[in-house]
Amino acid sequence: MGKFSKIKKVQQEESAQEKMEWEAAGAKESSDDSSDESDDEQVPQKQTEETRKRAELWTNRERVLVLCSRGADVRTRYLMKDIKDLLPHAKGDSKLDQQKSLKALNEIAEMKNCTKVMYFESRKRKDTYLWMSNVEKGPSIKFLVHNVHTMKELKMSGNCLKASRPVLSFDDAFEQKPHLKLIKEVLMQTLGTPHHHPRSQPFVDHVFNFSVGEGDKIWFRNFQIVDESLQLQEVGPRFVLEMVRLFAGSFEGAVLYDNPNYVSPNVIRREHRKGQHAYIEKQLALKASNIKQAKVTEILAEKTVDLVGKSSSKIETMNSANNGMFCPACAVNIDDVRHVYWHFRYRRFPCGEQGCRREFYTEIERTAHATRTQHQESFRIIRVPYLDKRVRKMINDAKRLFRRRAAAAAAP
Repeated sequence: MGKFSKIKKVQQEESAQEKMEWEAAGAKESSDDSSDESDDEQVPQKQTEETRKRAELWTNRERVLVLCSRGADVRTRYLMKDIKDLLPHAKGDSKLDQQKSLKALNEIAEMKNCTKVMYFESRKRKDTYLWMSNVEKGPSIKFLVHNVHTMKELKMSGNCLKASRPVLSFDDAFEQKPHLKLIKEVLMQTLGTPHHHPRSQPFVDHVFNFSVGEGDKIWFRNFQIVDESLQLQEVGPRFVLEMVRLFAGSFEGAVLYDNPNYVSPNVIRREHRKGQHAYIEKQLALKASNIKQAKVTEILAEKTVDLVGKSSSKIETMNSANNGMFCPACAVNIDDVRHVYWHFRYRRFPCGEQGCRREFYTEIERTAHATRTQHQESFRIIRVPYLDKRVRKMINDAKRLFRRRAAAAAAP
């Protein structure tokens, strides 16, 4: 065993000497090359010094994770792209599955070294919600996005350089309510480009304007600063944020504020469908009543000539024919066919027995027979337009019963 240990020590010493020789040869070659390339390396050294100085000044290391949910519509994706172009400190990620919990965004942000999150959540391919969250300690705010207009859609005359730093302009209304103050701070930390950021340009040429509208809705506009006279031209995009809830933690925690003016888009669509359905029913009922009224006016407008030669309207002949006839249901003088139709329509009979109904319809048949014998045309008033198919069927049944009784009475 001693012999083998001595052999191993000798081999290790030889390998160490070879390594030392190779390192010495490489040092000589590098010294020769460095003397030739010293002039070429002066420029990169200056750039590295500038980046180091800028890195020392870059104290605000805020990074924003911008992503959307799977199933987002085209308008939402283009809006997200515009926001990424406007924010040099933004980082993108793949779409998040809706089956996953929102708490997974905190882990994704930590993996991307991001401290803020802007998450566009799409529901039913119609409604777009925007989450803004501080990953470390909260809070998180849920907005409903309205009236989205992207840069390509607007095609405004304004233009700003990419990766330039914006000026954040807030309305005075943000200082009047406590929840608006918190929203203002979240917007400043999320959309404000950090000073001396490596990707940002060292100048300011556009303005992010935030104004509070009716119902505490926040209107976002992007304007270009044209020249030293501070004239503004809109660049885009445009959108309106309506706050839904404000949470204490990042995508979790207690509810700090719940917007009482918020109405869900599902409720709005349901009420719209209800109103539309009621409007359609109202229009159909109006058309049906107009058709019925037109038929009645046509019948009443026609004139008939009696045997004496005096002209009279059909309603007068009907009333004269029914003079002295009483309704079997309520013992009232029958002066209008609508009275008979009212009894059938609402089932207003003195009793629920079938015999009472038969007696009632036989009385109708007697009235119709008397009217038909004296004035042939006036029977039309009984049939149309007040009596429907069921009424005519019951009248026909009453006719058959009346004929059977007449045949039985005439039989020997």
